[in-house]
Amino acid sequence: MNFLPLFLFLWDLASGSLAARLAVFPLPAGGWLAGGGLLALSSALWGLYRRPQPRLRLPCGRLLLASLTGGAAAAGMALGTGWPHPLWRGGIFALASGWLALAGRLIPPALARRRTILLRRRSGPGSRRAAIFGAGELGQHLAEKLSLSPGDGVVPVIFLDDCPALRGKRRAGLAVSGPPEELPHLASWMALDEVIVAIHSLSPSRLSQVAALCRENGLALRRFGIAGGPADLGLARFYQIQPEQLLGREPSPVDLSSAARLLQGVVVLVTGGAGSIGSELCRQALRFGARQVIAVDIWENGLFALGEQLGEEFSPGRYRLEVGSVREENRLLRLMTRYRPSVVFHAAAHKHVPLMEENPFEAVKNNLLGTIAAASAARRAGVERFLLISTDKAVNPANVMGATKRLAEMALQLMARQDGATIFAAVRFGNVLGSHGSVVPLFQRQIACGGPVTVTDPAMTRYFMTIPEAVQLVLEASSLARGGEIFLLDMGEPVSILSLAKEMIRLSGLRPGEDIPIVFTGLRPGEKLHEELVLAEEVPLPTKSPRISMIRPLPLEEGPFFQGVARLREAAAAEDRLLLRQELAALFPSLSPPDSP
Repeated sequence: MNFLPLFLFLWDLASGSLAARLAVFPLPAGGWLAGGGLLALSSALWGLYRRPQPRLRLPCGRLLLASLTGGAAAAGMALGTGWPHPLWRGGIFALASGWLALAGRLIPPALARRRTILLRRRSGPGSRRAAIFGAGELGQHLAEKLSLSPGDGVVPVIFLDDCPALRGKRRAGLAVSGPPEELPHLASWMALDEVIVAIHSLSPSRLSQVAALCRENGLALRRFGIAGGPADLGLARFYQIQPEQLLGREPSPVDLSSAARLLQGVVVLVTGGAGSIGSELCRQALRFGARQVIAVDIWENGLFALGEQLGEEFSPGRYRLEVGSVREENRLLRLMTRYRPSVVFHAAAHKHVPLMEENPFEAVKNNLLGTIAAASAARRAGVERFLLISTDKAVNPANVMGATKRLAEMALQLMARQDGATIFAAVRFGNVLGSHGSVVPLFQRQIACGGPVTVTDPAMTRYFMTIPEAVQLVLEASSLARGGEIFLLDMGEPVSILSLAKEMIRLSGLRPGEDIPIVFTGLRPGEKLHEELVLAEEVPLPTKSPRISMIRPLPLEEGPFFQGVARLREAAAAEDRLLLRQELAALFPSLSPPDSP
């Protein structure tokens, strides 16, 4: 319990009584108490008892106003009751009560500083005093580990726990306090330096709340345990809290059984298999029982790294690494004819917006023509399902990358109408945290170099999702496809890029704007401040999954569409940047004009 407000209230009563004694001679019966009551009442009116903290700056301005209010009230009382004392004695009361009240507020910080010095001396030089959030088995294991290893420099001093039944008890030699919401009081009283989270399954929203409390009280935050869940306590260790863990997103309910039924015992081919989404698709397809996964990518170094990772978890016969481009339909057809995949996940794409603004012909060749080539090869090889990984940038596209991805969606919807056994569909979602070229690795590099961290605009927002979460939902959506649909993943609320940058700086133990400067660079060509997930004419429909909605195909004319594709093919082959931008702008009025910088 925080006794500081009670102490200050009693001190103000005493200070007001003494000030009244100094201001008025002699005092009538009860006059001393009236003076104390006036000061305490005015202090309460000015909010001087609302959650005061010993380490906070003294509220001198409000103290002055409180003492003046009390002095004016004392003078008014004297005037109203006809006391034979001049009104200037009210000023003496105000001055004396203000100084006495200020002196009382110097006592708690002095005591807190003295207590901090004593506690730190007791803990040892250079040590860090830690509160452990979680008094369960993992937290007790951590407390015992730290107590037996004083050389680590961390001294556990108290447990925090959300369970009311544990409050006041002792675990592993430490007292158990209440929830982390008590940190504003405990941080100074216990001279804390950091909070260590020792809970296996803490929800992202709760972790985000604890991080905010630590930030407000100047405390570092770490996590102890086994990344991924409970296991042998002997394997528990400290590990870095990732930005995605502070987004407040709860784990999404995914129908794993439907994905398992789709993939069990079949061959899966993934284009762009070396990329962030593609490599995770390979891993999860194998975990869901795919007989074999074929990873296709033009990036041979990425494929080699993927093979090293897969080899640590799966037998070599369950995966194959094939170098090849999605632009070459014959190469893809030979691979599909050889391996006979039942499902193709088309994740290959050029995704970097500013680079595609400068090289629009490459975006058309890879994102649009590559998708058509891969889909045509899948149809010719008798593939059962073909799923395109799309993007929110395809909605009212402001850049070449988004326009080519939207055209790829439209091409698949038209191909779904044609005769053939292959089911074509697309999944549209926003950014994934930690992917190649995303802001998270960029911010990490900038922070490691000492800054500055570059943010496009203070108002910029983006939809974010973790890579494993996105891939699980993609797998579930693929089981729902019947032909021509665009599936939308629930991305939650948009995230402020500025807030994400600040949080990453704090996670590194630094202060935004002080230790690491933040610089605003302005919108790059083709960038939006805010992304969208659906077109105005699209109507999202629910599916059996609460995190996936569906958009049925919009009316499209096949002839004009593929005639436009042919013109784009010719412009891309000629590398006529201006003509290609004009053709795209004619299709999408939202696209930035060809002559824009």
